[in-house]
Amino acid sequence: MLSLNKPQLFVITGSNGAGKSTLKQALLPDKFAQLEIFDGDIFFSAKQTEFYKQYESKQRGKKAR
Repeated sequence: MLSLNKPQLFVITGSNGAGKSTLKQALLPDKFAQLEIFDGDIFFSAKQTEFYKQYESKQRGKKAR
């Protein structure tokens, strides 16, 4: 039986379009359903957006000179 007192790591892998994000809650044991799930696609998208906003801001600064 799993214990909430010990760290647990669940890794869901698969190719693009395999349904990992869609099924992530169903694949985890019920007792972990309330936990926040790290989604690499969401993380990457947020970081990419952050990067491009910073890049565009720097480009606007260069044009203003």
